[in-house]
Amino acid sequence: MSIKEIKRTIYDEVSDSNINHETVDHRMDTNHYHLPATRMHDANLHGFGIASGLTVKKTDTSELTIYEGLAIDVNGRMIPLASIGEEAGQPGKAYIKDVTSDDNLTTVPVVFPTNDLSNGTYFLTIELATTQILGPDGWTYIPIEGRMVTENGSDRIIYTPLIKMQATPSFTNDGTSIIIATVQINGGQISNLTGDDRQLINVKTGEVVFNQGDQIGTGPEVGEKNRGTIKPISTGGLKIEVPNSNDQIIIQKDSDTNFQNFILKANNLKMLDNGGREVYQFSSSSAALFIGASGNEGDLIVKDGAGREVMHMNGSNAALYIGASGNEGDLIVKDGAGREVMHMNGSNAALYIGASGNEGDLIIKDGAGREVMHFDSNNAVLYLGANGNEGDLSIRNNSGNETARIDGQTGHFISNGNIIGGNPARYVRYVRLFAQGNGPRTVTSEIDLGSSRRFFAFAAKVGMDPLANFDKYDGQAAEVYRIDGNSTFKWIYGGRHFGSSGSDANFHSPIYKGTGRRITFRARTFDNACLMAIGVVFYE
Repeated sequence: MSIKEIKRTIYDEVSDSNINHETVDHRMDTNHYHLPATRMHDANLHGFGIASGLTVKKTDTSELTIYEGLAIDVNGRMIPLASIGEEAGQPGKAYIKDVTSDDNLTTVPVVFPTNDLSNGTYFLTIELATTQILGPDGWTYIPIEGRMVTENGSDRIIYTPLIKMQATPSFTNDGTSIIIATVQINGGQISNLTGDDRQLINVKTGEVVFNQGDQIGTGPEVGEKNRGTIKPISTGGLKIEVPNSNDQIIIQKDSDTNFQNFILKANNLKMLDNGGREVYQFSSSSAALFIGASGNEGDLIVKDGAGREVMHMNGSNAALYIGASGNEGDLIVKDGAGREVMHMNGSNAALYIGASGNEGDLIIKDGAGREVMHFDSNNAVLYLGANGNEGDLSIRNNSGNETARIDGQTGHFISNGNIIGGNPARYVRYVRLFAQGNGPRTVTSEIDLGSSRRFFAFAAKVGMDPLANFDKYDGQAAEVYRIDGNSTFKWIYGGRHFGSSGSDANFHSPIYKGTGRRITFRARTFDNACLMAIGVVFYE
């Protein structure tokens, strides 16, 4: 409502023996002081709506009953629905539907029939009725708030409400009519009655202070103590303050019991420590819980029914502790079918992965994201290493010394520093050499390993066939002759067949261990005998 100046009559200048103010002064005081003062107070201290009562009950299939109560409209006008009337010998009354006839004036509680209403949704409203009376000129009608009655020869105005149904699509919510119920009509009968849109009064204030009676001072003295304040925040919002560090704020159902749900709609719920640090934050936008802050690390502790700390997420050392003395801890993960596919069992210090219908794997990646360790239970295989990061399996003794290793780069099985199976190991190639007699004969044969490798080679004479009498002229030799074209160790020289020291005719070593690619074997016979020999290479 608009703000108006307030004006009243000055009565102080009149002595008790000379009171001669007329009715016009009293009317002026009513219209310019009492009414505007009351209405500005009611309209500006709080909003419009139901102050008390005005309960609506379905008392028949096509009948509503409205019980007494009080509402205030947007202009600060009180709308009383009273069971006790101000008209002599009459109960309180109200208009229903309209004010065109006194036939619509009914007693309180008000019975409101609905059988003449069309199908649809309506607001049941209450407002201050406006009626017409004959003006001072004797022929013009003027509006008044309420209805006029004559009492002891004088005209009186009774503030009378009007209760009516208004179709929801055409309802104007300007505060002159107050919604007390929402009604669904079907065939003239009430199919639904709700209070969802019921308009209740609200209070406007800058600060709410809560005081409570208590002992004050040092002696037996009773007064009031401040228990808390609700006030606005300059940047927006509200603040609840209590005066003492040991005060509490409790939200509960009456009778000291619990209610169903506490729902908070906010992007963040934060808790600060005495240092002003955000040590606890629920973020609804990211569905996350943050605990701790710089200078105040956060822990999450869960206790069992015996008060034991059975789960402790420790922010100080980034550790999760599960279990306690008398209550061992387990960590269980289920898949989408509800199967326990991962179970870390604290009772027997075991980790179980997989379940019937969902085999379990254990995969470990390196810093580059490569799967360098994969326990594959589907085919019972352990894979070690990846492209760019070869895998090894190392075994140590109780002194921490490595005693066995599987080298993924070379494929060696190494025990105490030695390759198992010889050095070189695993692969072998060989050649056959045949030197036919009837004069000195020399044959060579080469084994090409394709690339330089570690190897062990030897040559051996495996047979001979004399072609005449076997004597000192019939010498023979099987040798590892050259490695990559370079002569091997010249082992024996001199005599009838092996030349002087350093000569190519020297008897070369029949064995060789080293690194190379091409290994050349040589077989020689010097007179009337055939020679059968072999050359063998073991290589990596």
